Amino acid sequence: MREVAEPQELEHIVARDVASRDVKALATELAKISDCLQPEERVLGAAAGKWLRNKRVLLVATSRRVLAADDERVDPLRYSEMLAVEYKEGWRKGQILIRVQGAVADVRDIHLDTARALKKVIDTARRSTSMPGITTPPGV
Repeated sequence: MREVAEPQELEHIVARDVASRDVKALATELAKISDCLQPEERVLGAAAGKWLRNKRVLLVATSRRVLAADDERVDPLRYSEMLAVEYKEGWRKGQILIRVQGAVADVRDIHLDTARALKKVIDTARRSTSMPGITTPPGV
């Protein structure tokens, strides 16, 4: 498998889902997420929006977890630990709310098509990830 830990490679993958102006504005967030990625982790989807105190946030769904990053921190949200994923649509923007034990990522002002696609990716990844202590037999 090829690595995705380089900021330029992550930016290239994120660019397919996020507008180019947002990718440029979120360069520090991309670098922080790149530092958190493991070499075998795959990037599945991304979205840009706003969260706490109207801060810009980059939400990246990988094969193992969702990473939410602003200019100060990165919150890793593992699929196996997610309690709920909520999705709301407004007139032209979407909102994704992810609840994990001890943390919440409430991202709003996401482009509507991007929010719909990311919600589908997160739901699919949650279904395909087994819970800790429970083994899923192949083919199930």
